[in-house]
Amino acid sequence: MEKQKNKFISICIPAYEMNGKGAKYLKRLLQTIQRQKHQDYEVIVSDHSENEYILETILSFKDKRIKHYFNKNKKGSSSANINNAIEKASYEKIKPMFQDDFFVNENALDVIVKALDDCNWGASACIHYHDESKQYFSEHQPGWNDNIKIGANSIGAPSVCFFNKSDLRFDENLIWFMDTDFYYRSYLKFGKPKIIQEILIANCLHENSITHSVVTDEIKAKEYQIIVQKYDSK
Repeated sequence: MEKQKNKFISICIPAYEMNGKGAKYLKRLLQTIQRQKHQDYEVIVSDHSENEYILETILSFKDKRIKHYFNKNKKGSSSANINNAIEKASYEKIKPMFQDDFFVNENALDVIVKALDDCNWGASACIHYHDESKQYFSEHQPGWNDNIKIGANSIGAPSVCFFNKSDLRFDENLIWFMDTDFYYRSYLKFGKPKIIQEILIANCLHENSITHSVVTDEIKAKEYQIIVQKYDSK
């Protein structure tokens, strides 16, 4: 007897103030979620912020599928925040989305849900979006390479990935390498990712992002050493 396929998906969003822009970015993301043709979803927002702007934005949507959780654990760690959202998720299918990224394809959830019926993890193509100029640029097609474990990120930012829930979580000791480390451990557990060549996601570039406002050369060097020790890489 054929296994019944599960059509429900949890969209997991780590959120924080983001220098006062977090609520604005989250609102845009939630609007693109509501426009999805696939409506069998829940949204889990794990909130590291000290104020209630994120919560107020969620309440303004008046949608019970959007669930908010304040998270006091390891504030400032995107890995800890997304892990908390994953832990709160009700469904097996998981779609991480950072709050400043958004869906550009109304069929995105439908494509992802169907892909996860036949694989344990994967990634989709994306396009970049410059927040100040409001322009799209630089399409990216994900692909696998064996040096991903040392940061050669040919897949893309965490918002392009999707997976079925397992015991895997993002390493809370990492910021810069959080995505490539997770991808490599997913590969070790499940094999290479399923690649969707359609552009489903926009990755937003702006001065308030973690890449531009938090990550330093010192952090990159420190985390590289963690990865080298973790995997005995050279």
